Amino acid sequence: MARVISTADFINKQTKPIYDKKNLLCAFWVHNQQKEFHLLMKDKKLFMNTEGKMWKKQIKQKKLQVLKGNCVEITCRTNDRKFYALTLQYLDNEGEMLDICDPFALIMFGRMVTGITYFFTIKKNRDIVFDYINNIK
Repeated sequence: MARVISTADFINKQTKPIYDKKNLLCAFWVHNQQKEFHLLMKDKKLFMNTEGKMWKKQIKQKKLQVLKGNCVEITCRTNDRKFYALTLQYLDNEGEMLDICDPFALIMFGRMVTGITYFFTIKKNRDIVFDYINNIK
């Protein structure tokens, strides 16, 4: 589902149409692979049926939190495009946040937060994911 995206391709304004707002759903860092990835709009339904359901379950089990305060509008430092952040914060058995750093968020957006951030191109898509995984109707 997810595709590897090079940072050079992500910041290059000439990478249309693949990375433009119409086609790109979100970009994010995969911690265990130490790479940045992206999802296309055509992957949205599959994304919600896999990742979205898994996150919803992890939130219910108190293994994950996604706080409204970490859902921000942010501008990419290298190409001035606006993105809409959704930060996943994984929790240990005591409910404490795991110390996971997102280098993609730091390098590309100057955003330092504990967790992994998904950068959506359209605010409505980010908000739909947030509401779904947090059972907000």
